Amino acid sequence: MQAGLGPAVAERMVAQGARVLITDRGEMELRGVIDEIGARGEIEAITAHLSGPTGLQRMFDRVDEWLGGLDILVACAGVGSGPLMETPAGAMSSRATSSATSPAPRARSTGSKQGAARME
Repeated sequence: MQAGLGPAVAERMVAQGARVLITDRGEMELRGVIDEIGARGEIEAITAHLSGPTGLQRMFDRVDEWLGGLDILVACAGVGSGPLMETPAGAMSSRATSSATSPAPRARSTGSKQGAARME
């Protein structure tokens, strides 16, 4: 299994019967997750950079097309790595900002027809 929170959450959700759409900037990383989880349930992947509106729109277009809207969004951007206690304060701030400004808060203005309505 690929390392990280995202693949672990995707695996658990698929095991529980959810249809899961995963997103990453790296095609190879996505293929690895799909290869490992795909036989166990419904999972698709889309390569997109979610720090800007173009990538977000691609993702939410696929959400609407394949899933008919958004039920659950898990935002777990893998920004940075290394031991927490060795991470400089500025890097921690950057990680927090990345997570806070990625898909979840922007879903209302950019995204899914049904998902945006449910976030009200």
